[in-house]
Amino acid sequence: METMSPPTTRLLVDVGQTGSRVLDTEGQRHRVSRGFTPGSDLETLIEDVMSSIEHRSAGTVVMSLTGLRGTVPALEGISAVCRRMTECSTVGVCDDGLAWSVGSLQGGDGVALAVGGGVVAVARKGETFCHGDGNGSDFGDSGSAYWLGRKGIRAAIRAEEGTGEDTTLRSALRDAHGSHDAFVLAHRGQDDVHRVCIDFAPVVLAQAMAVDPVAQDIASQGAMRLASLVRSVAARAGLLDEGTSVALGGGVMENDYYRDLLEKALDEMGAGYDIVRPSGDALDGLVLLEQGKQQDIGSLMRWWRA
Repeated sequence: METMSPPTTRLLVDVGQTGSRVLDTEGQRHRVSRGFTPGSDLETLIEDVMSSIEHRSAGTVVMSLTGLRGTVPALEGISAVCRRMTECSTVGVCDDGLAWSVGSLQGGDGVALAVGGGVVAVARKGETFCHGDGNGSDFGDSGSAYWLGRKGIRAAIRAEEGTGEDTTLRSALRDAHGSHDAFVLAHRGQDDVHRVCIDFAPVVLAQAMAVDPVAQDIASQGAMRLASLVRSVAARAGLLDEGTSVALGGGVMENDYYRDLLEKALDEMGAGYDIVRPSGDALDGLVLLEQGKQQDIGSLMRWWRA
């Protein structure tokens, strides 16, 4: 029996904390609700995401994953899932920060900061890449949606119990979830807590815009921590010259109030950064990586071939 040649098309997958984005083999973009949460099994997660895509038979699969902390694991298990789900013969996997860097700066030098459910920053100078944060919700992700929402919920509960400063976040939490006793009892599972905190972030920023001092303090702290992260990865990569490009991306950066706070914090550092809108996103970065040399990039990207 004649052996069929593998497809020559590509499937691109970007897995984040608030969901996943896919560019299928017909060039159509999709958003998938399944995303990474602390403790997620990567192989199960990837299979779940791919199973929701109709046009997925591909010769090459390239994906970016959150939660890797700048180090892509061995690809045997992931490649087996990809091969079973897509019939592919080539798999590339990278840290989500690398995909954001390549997509937002079109492969150029500079710092790419992605602020969504989590936080990751990658600075690039030539072939040198420096990765920052991506440490997860327990140990990092300062300034992220999760971080903002968690701090806002804690502040609301402290105000409700009389152990903290009064804040409009108290009534906002009550309006969204009822009494704080019922809220705490209802949200105990790790995945559930993660989602609730992320979903409360826009509420925190809305109350900050409405001049609530507690919410404003949370937002200001988040902006300062993000600015410090940008400065750290830029310095480690040797991007010390004035005019270094800094692309601010991710869902949380679509909030103009929070973005302005971050831009002001970066400006006050006196480094002379050129703050730019991203030229693309992580999927655009995966397109460029797939079209490139398809070679490993330190610990940030690995390739597997059948």
